[in-house]
Amino acid sequence: MRSLATLIAIFVLALPAAAQESGAGWELVVLGVAQDGGMPHPGCTKSPCADVFAGTRRAEKVS
Repeated sequence: MRSLATLIAIFVLALPAAAQESGAGWELVVLGVAQDGGMPHPGCTKSPCADVFAGTRRAEKVS
């Protein structure tokens, strides 16, 4: 009977820890050209993208 009471006490004390929000404290920071997937973007008409499509500038790839 004592081991059952101990088991119940452990379960009750562990409940608040199990109820914490999943993923709390995690953060992802993406820097550089990986943030936007490189260049050019499909359908982009701005001058840097247009230069890549015209062949006067090299494409920037995500590494």
